[in-house]
Amino acid sequence: MEWTLSTDVVVIGAGAAGLAAAVSARDHGAAVILVEENYDIGGHAMLSGGRVQLGGGNALQQKFGIDDSPDKVFEDWVNFRRGDARYNDRNLVRTFADECVPTFQFLIDNGVTFIEKPIVTPDAATLPRVFVTHEWHVASEIVAPRRNRNGSGLVRRLAESARGKGAQILLEHE
Repeated sequence: MEWTLSTDVVVIGAGAAGLAAAVSARDHGAAVILVEENYDIGGHAMLSGGRVQLGGGNALQQKFGIDDSPDKVFEDWVNFRRGDARYNDRNLVRTFADECVPTFQFLIDNGVTFIEKPIVTPDAATLPRVFVTHEWHVASEIVAPRRNRNGSGLVRRLAESARGKGAQILLEHE
């Protein structure tokens, strides 16, 4: 295989994380090539239900009068009384809690839209922190066995943003 392209950043994998990394790198001025082995973007996120758990007082929580903060997110996810939070890495949870609102805003700024109905989950969260992305509007571009693949609205919007900002996405590449 001969590689003749040049770039500042190579992102491997065009799933939700890879697409977000490509957008962020472009936002910071880097030239970006995103390499995906599959014939389409999205990975497992394309098949997901599009649930995004990013509380901390994001714009939709504020709209619904949900009083949340990064400190409340942190407290929930390090609560030793909860089996699903008891052993969490406190430093990692602190970073996650502090980045919830900026990450939610990043998604909004890059075209991701959410169903305006908060969801309470049966995990360590004591407040509604889950919002579901809208399913992608082009049915033929939802590469999934059936409908209700709301994750398609997350990855398609991020790919649209990445391409719009100049990232090059190479499909069927190793």
